[in-house]
Amino acid sequence: MKAALELLLILLAAAPPADSCAIERGRLQEMYGEPVEISGIDSLQAVPLRKDGVVAEAVQEVDLLRWETLDPVSLRFDGRKYSFPARSVVTRIRTSLGPFDCFWSDALAGRGPAAGRGLVTCLSDRDSDGRRETALLLDATRGDRAAALPLDGSTRLLAVKGSERDIVAHRRIRVDSVSDREAVLVLEHAATVGGRRGAFQPMAGGSLRVPLEPGEIRLGGIALRLAASAGRWTVTALDPRFPQWVTVGCAGTVTIGRTPAGAAPPPVP
Repeated sequence: MKAALELLLILLAAAPPADSCAIERGRLQEMYGEPVEISGIDSLQAVPLRKDGVVAEAVQEVDLLRWETLDPVSLRFDGRKYSFPARSVVTRIRTSLGPFDCFWSDALAGRGPAAGRGLVTCLSDRDSDGRRETALLLDATRGDRAAALPLDGSTRLLAVKGSERDIVAHRRIRVDSVSDREAVLVLEHAATVGGRRGAFQPMAGGSLRVPLEPGEIRLGGIALRLAASAGRWTVTALDPRFPQWVTVGCAGTVTIGRTPAGAAPPPVP
């Protein structure tokens, strides 16, 4: 009972910041960070109203939460010594116990202490000094057990980017057609995954037919102003950004508008 209580205290002290998403026991899931705006709408810039003209565009990025170890990591388990070299990658994993930073690629490849045991090796910072000095071996089959082992030394973590599963989300309002009397504007989105951008797709309900007359309209949650000068029509975005349009779900998916863009997490080792 005392050992179980000590282990629980270790887990509570070692976990990264609390995770608002619940996950059932026995599941492990990679975690994405919050969307970060890369570029926003160039508001108050009049754009000529012509076919395929882009009226407003924004880009956000969502990365897997990943770090590199700045120092070598070694630990002893079951009578053997295991080592991870400096610059090994750890990934934040959601479990029923909370989120942990783990050698996920090694777990999937069956290397390290996890090999053949269904365990995942994770790092923790028990004293909150910025260095990881404890290893946690999570039981991937149960999701609610762990062994805590001291590292031979400690290591710091440095955030890294560039995972093939990082996602860049694109949203734009494009002029689909223009006639003497009206114009059709469409709200579209696309996703870049692994450096490859997919084609822009129209958002459901994101098409707006407007008569060519001065005034303000709304599409995609932002205000647009139509105006005419010297016989030429222009459209101007009046807001600097779209309302929240990229969300990170508890199921490990990234959604652009209403469309999932993130791939399913890899299987539990």
